[in-house]
Amino acid sequence: MGESADGAVAEKFVRTYLAKDWDSIRDQVTDRVRVRGLPPQFVQEALGPEGAIRLMSGWLKDGDQVDEIEILEVESVPFKERISVRYTAHSGDNPQRYLVEHHIFIQTDDDKVKKFDMGLLRMARNRRSIRPLASA
Repeated sequence: MGESADGAVAEKFVRTYLAKDWDSIRDQVTDRVRVRGLPPQFVQEALGPEGAIRLMSGWLKDGDQVDEIEILEVESVPFKERISVRYTAHSGDNPQRYLVEHHIFIQTDDDKVKKFDMGLLRMARNRRSIRPLASA
């Protein structure tokens, strides 16, 4: 867990996102939150709690299930928290698991998220950087 209070807020927010707990996301953001997805060549952006949830729920759809968080590292950098997260997931009834990695920057204000920028390394299924895991 991050050592700063802002780091703890950032880690909790990422875990809440991966759990797809949209009601809790709403409680963890400011009224003027700005969320951006940053895939190559364009930017996806939403403002406010409802816009943030709409955008974020498009990245992690209802049928997607996070199986395991392998890495969740939080580091304080000037004026924000940098988060690296890697997890395995699958979609619906498809047993094929995927390895997903995100790099995220979060700014907080009074223990709430005010800016969330998630870098997407390449466009792939469901707007995430993913690769299938080899079958055992």
